Amino acid sequence: MNFDSFMGSFLSWLVVLPSAVLCIAPMKNNLKKSFGATIRNMILVLLALITVSSVAESFLPSEYNAMTPVILVAAFVFYHHSLTVDITKSLTVFSTVCTLMSFTANISVLYDAYTHPTLDLDHASSDSTIFQLTLAVIFAVLFFFPMWKYGSRIVDRLDIRTVWIGTLPILSIFITSNIMTLPIKYETVHVNKIFFGMCMSLGLLFVLLLLLCIMFYFIVDGLIAASETRERNQFLEMQESHYHAVQRYMDETARVRHDFKHTIGALSDLAANGDVEAVRKYLEEYLEAQPHSDTVQYCSDTAVNAMLNHYAHRAVDQGIEMNLEIDLPASSSLPSLDQCSILGNILENAIIACENIPEEERYIDLLIRNDHGQIYIVASNSFDGKVRVKDGRYLTTHHRKGHGIGLSSITSTAEKNGGMVRFSHEGKEFNTDVLLPFRKEK
Repeated sequence: MNFDSFMGSFLSWLVVLPSAVLCIAPMKNNLKKSFGATIRNMILVLLALITVSSVAESFLPSEYNAMTPVILVAAFVFYHHSLTVDITKSLTVFSTVCTLMSFTANISVLYDAYTHPTLDLDHASSDSTIFQLTLAVIFAVLFFFPMWKYGSRIVDRLDIRTVWIGTLPILSIFITSNIMTLPIKYETVHVNKIFFGMCMSLGLLFVLLLLLCIMFYFIVDGLIAASETRERNQFLEMQESHYHAVQRYMDETARVRHDFKHTIGALSDLAANGDVEAVRKYLEEYLEAQPHSDTVQYCSDTAVNAMLNHYAHRAVDQGIEMNLEIDLPASSSLPSLDQCSILGNILENAIIACENIPEEERYIDLLIRNDHGQIYIVASNSFDGKVRVKDGRYLTTHHRKGHGIGLSSITSTAEKNGGMVRFSHEGKEFNTDVLLPFRKEK
């Protein structure tokens, strides 16, 4: 084994370490282990990986970075298994960091070509290796905070797989462009103004990549904010409707209390005359005239209670037999908006599913239990039995393309709060099971 060749290859691969830190930064809320433990494990695995690769490259004659695909694939497999997110998210973040770091490789090659014009790509100088490693560390320091703060915001809130997948072709264009522009022989860079032109094109590509990332963030952030605003407005409308119903009931009850003294007087006169039949008939008419509230107190949370009443009324209007058994804690660290999001999406999907079957077959059962520090949500509803499943995920049958956004929202909201979700179906019954940790508010 050529020791110099081994050390040169080993040093050149050390750039994957700052890249690994950048990959983990936007996933700070989606790690199976702590951030420190994940970084430590990732570095140990990568060190072992690049050691083996460096040994292989020192024994076998190979072209420039021939072991790149092996290291990248192995690193991604370990990276994805360290996370709790969908593979589309991990692959996009991984590809973004690889694209960003590919610029450090090109810059170091241009630096090497400028300082050592007699060398070529397969025989780079040790200066360029140290230069690239230094540049990679600088990139990691500069981009760590944006990835940590803004990257994690997008990862946590965006759950539409098609959007994540759509970014991959764009990133591949940048990587391919950087690979294709690498000069095989450094002396060609010194012909005419090729060096200046390569520097300009590399700079423009880098700026374009940053602009696209910034645009992607603001567009997605705006779409998510608009979606959350619509959801909040919907809950506010439910609460308003619930408030008006309760207000009407209170007004009618106040009127009855006001008239109650006249009722007592009438009953007193009838009783004094010994007319028992008239007293009985008067009481029957009085009871029939009492106001009846069309709202039910399912739980103590006003927002959740308003939402449950809203869907209960919708179910009645559409001839759906709805059975609700609710046992939600009076005070929980789980935000009301998240509770409404999970339950609202479950009931919305269930009502839509029931619309496609005969009225006599429509039913929705919702059971919520608070037991041993856990909140269990078990929902079942009838549907037409037609499902579309891809890669273990239920796809919507209400649109020709895409997956069920409601199901995705349920999953992401539950996972954000440390819970888990399982969807299943049997015959013409669709089932949703949600498990959420329950912590009392201090």
